[in-house]
Amino acid sequence: MLRDRPVNNNDNLTDYIPLFTGAQDCKPNHKFGPHIRDYYIIHFVVKGKGVLCDKNGSHNVVGGELFIIRPGEVTTYFADNDNPWYYMWIAFKGKNASIYDNAKSVYTCPDDLLKRIFDCINGDCLDAGMYSAILHELSYHLFAGAKTKDANVLKIKEYIDYNYMHDLKVESLSKIFGFERSYLFRIFKAEYGISLKEYIVKVRIERAKKFLLSGYSVVDTAFMVGYKDEFNFSRGFKKYVGVSPMGYKKGKKPLE
Repeated sequence: MLRDRPVNNNDNLTDYIPLFTGAQDCKPNHKFGPHIRDYYIIHFVVKGKGVLCDKNGSHNVVGGELFIIRPGEVTTYFADNDNPWYYMWIAFKGKNASIYDNAKSVYTCPDDLLKRIFDCINGDCLDAGMYSAILHELSYHLFAGAKTKDANVLKIKEYIDYNYMHDLKVESLSKIFGFERSYLFRIFKAEYGISLKEYIVKVRIERAKKFLLSGYSVVDTAFMVGYKDEFNFSRGFKKYVGVSPMGYKKGKKPLE
């Protein structure tokens, strides 16, 4: 049995800020409540079943489902007598947490996400960024991205647009924005039709074309758009444009 475990602080997280996690293998008829919280908490039922009672009534919840508790709500929940549940939880707050205010009380949880949460909590993971990424992905799944997806994807795109000259990698963007890499890949490609890595290359090469035509050397241009050496820049440029940087600078057309 695991009780509440505070996660590590991460000041870069604002959308979803995990507070603590935990898990419990409940005994028959185990009851919690009535209780009121001042944060959001989602319970993920791994197996067994039980009942949640909230302002919307009584809800039977079984393995593979989750139930949501919001700040200020009076809730009570109890395990089944014959098949008591084993559940995990993530408590959180944040500027996007209010997306759950008008949500249903019970949802089905994606199997892969449930397994990831199980591995994290039972593996003693206390990384706030990991749990924030899980909450982002869960919100996207439950609400088809809702309003948060477009805003988050736009922030990532703008970050690349203004920081292309730095050493940008998908891993670093994942940490900066508190998303899991696979989730970040999916939402960005769904919105723009290309991967994050492809977009970084696109921005760099498009900027490089302007620098080259403005009179900058190939070497200077490479460093100005974030490449560490001329060779990798030239190879990437030719792959994207169809002609070498020097050839483009001299006005050569790409091969058909």
